[in-house]
Amino acid sequence: MRLATLADVDALYPLGYAAYHEARYSAHPFDETKARQLSLRAVSDRERQAVIVAERDGQLVGYCWGMAGEAMFSRAILGTIASIYVQPAARNGFAAVKLLHAFRNWARIKGCVEIHLNVTTGIRLARTDRFLRRLGFQQTGGNYILGLVGRSPASSQ
Repeated sequence: MRLATLADVDALYPLGYAAYHEARYSAHPFDETKARQLSLRAVSDRERQAVIVAERDGQLVGYCWGMAGEAMFSRAILGTIASIYVQPAARNGFAAVKLLHAFRNWARIKGCVEIHLNVTTGIRLARTDRFLRRLGFQQTGGNYILGLVGRSPASSQ
C-alpha cells in the first residue's frame, strides 16, 4: 500500500474503467478524458486528497481514493472515500482491508474526526455491508436514486 504518484495514472485508469463498468454506472457513457483528468488532479492534490494503491507483483490491483474537508455546517474535518476498487482476481486477499486501513491512517494524519463511505455501486450490497461493519463502519442511512431518463437504475444484491 502506498500513495499513488503521477507515474501511476496510466495504470490507475484501467482500474477506474473496470470499477465503472462493474458497477451500475455502466448505464452512462464513460468519458475517458474526464477520467484521466480526475486521476491527475486526485494524485496531484496531496494536501486534500489521497489515492492509495495496492500492488501485487509490481502491478496495481486496487485503489482507494478519498479526500479530507470541512463538514457542511461545522469546522470538523471529515474523510470521504469517493471510490475503492480491487480487481476480481485480487479479492481473495486482504487488499481492500489494507486500502481502508491505509486511508484511515491518512485521514487521522489530516485531522479527520470520521470517515464517510457511501456505497453507490448497486452490487453485492449485503456482502459489502457485512464487510464494512466488520471493519467498524456503522450504517447511518442509505443511498437512493431516481432515474429520470430511460430505464430505472438497476441494483443487484
